[in-house]
Amino acid sequence: MDKNIQVLKSEQTLKNKLSDYHTRYAKFYPAIFFAAGFLFDIFTLSRVDDVFSIIQQAVYIFIIIQILKYKTFEQAGIWQPQPQIAKYWAYSTDALHFMLGSLLSVYTLFYFVSSSLATSFIFMFIIAILLVANELPSIQKQGLILKYALQSICIFSFLFILVPVALGFIGFVPFIISLTIGLAFSFAQFKGFEKLNLPNIDLKKNILMPPAIVATTLLTLYVFKLLPPIPLSIQYIGIYHQVEKVRTTDPKTSQVDTHYNLKYDRPAYKFWQNGAQDFVAEPGDKIHCFIRVFAPQNFKDKIVYHWLIRREDEWQTSDKVISDISGGRSAGFRSFTAKSNFEPGDWRVQIETTDGREIGRINFTVELEPNKNLVREFHADVY
Repeated sequence: MDKNIQVLKSEQTLKNKLSDYHTRYAKFYPAIFFAAGFLFDIFTLSRVDDVFSIIQQAVYIFIIIQILKYKTFEQAGIWQPQPQIAKYWAYSTDALHFMLGSLLSVYTLFYFVSSSLATSFIFMFIIAILLVANELPSIQKQGLILKYALQSICIFSFLFILVPVALGFIGFVPFIISLTIGLAFSFAQFKGFEKLNLPNIDLKKNILMPPAIVATTLLTLYVFKLLPPIPLSIQYIGIYHQVEKVRTTDPKTSQVDTHYNLKYDRPAYKFWQNGAQDFVAEPGDKIHCFIRVFAPQNFKDKIVYHWLIRREDEWQTSDKVISDISGGRSAGFRSFTAKSNFEPGDWRVQIETTDGREIGRINFTVELEPNKNLVREFHADVY
């Protein structure tokens, strides 16, 4: 009997400790769940056109919409969770932050790999500000505004992936279609709440304004070519002296395989370079820029090799070369271009979409060697 009493007291003490712990640290739970979602997707990130991933994103967005809908009803005072679900509803904010964190981590990573660091940093910085702001007490009092803004970012980002994947190309038309669908949904959501005559809530301020601000921000980023061009991404980019495309046929299966022999000359200690980024050009040499760019299945579009040279402390365009790309290959679509008219100095090749958004870049220097080295030994990469 005494043992049973001791066990019950021990269990009660444990429950009290857990309850005290929950109360003490509850204010940190949203940030913890948000960060947990971010870390979860860093380690589980799949292809941008993976069907399961797209379905999972859609499910998450649907659940976020439902949670926010009932939180809006709750704040308006027209709904309270039934006793049987009240204990689960207490964790709805945690679940909301986990799913928002999970989705935003996916989209942040997709934005990151779809552009140069400088461009991706701007968007990630905006998301970081929203995350921090969401944990400030002064902002939490107006929590619906920020949560609907985060919902809008997730919806627009989802559409920025889904629409180009469905259409098979990227550019102004897919962007406008995505923006229009996202705004149409937000307006429909607003009208749905408006019909219910919700008390205690300024619907225009809480429901309509956040997606309008997000859409305006995204449009501004697009106009200034700061919005990364998902779903495209550069998997590799390098500078080479020679590029040779080789086709081989398997005698047993008659299957044709293609690979590229990439030849470069550089000191062994500069192992971190992609090819020869300190390019020593001898008479007759050409500069080859080789890339592997990922594009979704059934994707057909064009990219631009934008060659720039630094003169008088500013980057000036030297050439723009347009090349076709097609998607579906996990290791990326392989392409290259060669340049024969060049001068010594600092150079850069930016890989861009036809609407001018940057996918990736590489910097290198060119030095002219007037005498031809007859015993020059090339190293080789194979892709």
